[in-house]
Amino acid sequence: MISPGFSTKLANQRTYLAYMRTGLGIAGIAGTFKKKWIALLGLVMIALNLLQYMYINNQITEGRDPDNYAIDMIPVVYAAISVAALYLQFYR
Repeated sequence: MISPGFSTKLANQRTYLAYMRTGLGIAGIAGTFKKKWIALLGLVMIALNLLQYMYINNQITEGRDPDNYAIDMIPVVYAAISVAALYLQFYR
């Protein structure tokens, strides 16, 4: 039988991989259009995602509740950065 902590770790890894894929996609698109600032946004997204993953994984491993408001707000930061990037791309 799989323990609840194990399935939580797997869910954390799936989320991490999805964010990583998105960040790499953004950086790849930026390379195609030769926009360094968009590539920087993709790299920032990857870095924040790595920190988020490491924090949550550490909390789960130590048996602590990974609930943290700042960590929960990272996807909101991603959304704001994405909207800002789209705005700058089309109206700059």
